[in-house]
Amino acid sequence: MTCRKRTTARKYSVNSSLESHGNPRQEPATASQPEDVKAAIIHVWLIEDHAEFRNTVMRVLALQPDFQAKAFTCCEDALACLKQGQLVHVILLDIGLPGMSGLEGLALFKTISPATQIIMLTAFDDPPKVTRAIQSGATGYLLKTTEAREIGSRIREVLNGGAPLDSHIARQVLAMVNARPSGDPYGLAPREVEVLEGLVKGKTIKEIAGDLGVSYYTVDTYLRRLYQKMDVQSRSLAVSKALQARIV
Repeated sequence: MTCRKRTTARKYSVNSSLESHGNPRQEPATASQPEDVKAAIIHVWLIEDHAEFRNTVMRVLALQPDFQAKAFTCCEDALACLKQGQLVHVILLDIGLPGMSGLEGLALFKTISPATQIIMLTAFDDPPKVTRAIQSGATGYLLKTTEAREIGSRIREVLNGGAPLDSHIARQVLAMVNARPSGDPYGLAPREVEVLEGLVKGKTIKEIAGDLGVSYYTVDTYLRRLYQKMDVQSRSLAVSKALQARIV
């Protein structure tokens, strides 16, 4: 399968929000990118079949000087490119797509490229889809009502260890957590559970460190320990297991 229906972000100019037009502010690149993308091009893919919305997001991505973006209308085309070895750091993924759904594609993307961060960007906010996306490895979940100027910072947030969640989705996640009885099959220490709670809320390591009154490196140590105990390699899987086991 060849890579079809794709465009580069630099062909577009400005736009306002993901559902309206205007002039979004350009966000400067941060100095705290992960080593593999620091001072380098950040490869971003958008998978969206709605032409107007797709073009709007691509115009916004074009404002970021270190972003190189491609757009696809279906998961199948993006998967074909990924199998060819094309590099992608972050995928913005819709759910309601022609052919394979975004939720079906999500699992395949993570299987082929576990290091790729996936942010769901969709109109669907029902709890079953949110839960399935998180359990399948999505690092973030944003609704299409998100302000366009936030997209660049959300992408950088996920590359810096964050888990961007729309406020409405975050409330759903916390409601699911609070509705579950507590339990811990992994033998996590109290501080490790507190770090895990921060992950569930979508906070970065720096934010968790501030909440706990400890250093960034201390939280990073707790994070490595809980990853080892839970037998996971990413925050999204840690959050998924925490929700399944009703730890937090």
